[in-house]
Amino acid sequence: MRLQLGHPWSTLCAFVACISVLAGPVFGGSALQRRHWLDTEGLYYFDKGVTANVEIALVITRDGRPIPPKANDREAPTLPGLHVSGERFKLRSFSVSSKRVSFRTLHVRGVSYSFEGDVGREDVDVIEDVPFLTGTLVKRARGRVVERWKGRFAHAVIL
Repeated sequence: MRLQLGHPWSTLCAFVACISVLAGPVFGGSALQRRHWLDTEGLYYFDKGVTANVEIALVITRDGRPIPPKANDREAPTLPGLHVSGERFKLRSFSVSSKRVSFRTLHVRGVSYSFEGDVGREDVDVIEDVPFLTGTLVKRARGRVVERWKGRFAHAVIL
């Protein structure tokens, strides 16, 4: 099918393209929100203290694309979402500001996660102003809270 100017399909395509440009990124559209996104993008590992039998990582990207593999950790997750013991939970929602962060995942076999907390900054060895997220990660199974961890997502940096 060839689309011609004035054809209903070309009008619809032009409308969708305009809406896509005007709407901005999926998560947050203001310039301030985009800056906070850029400040927090990357790979994070969750330090949950006593529950060491579960590995949890978070990959944050504003555009939904994978992050580059880590030179010092080729097995690290690169796809956006929450990774729990090797299983990926795509993000349903994500919100970040200069001080607060929250997200919810989609369900995988009846299980989902949510997180609410604060955004902080720290110096890691020779790298200044590295973001971290601290708060509570909640696991739900079939809509019921089954686990709750207070902890921190530390940004994975290459030294």
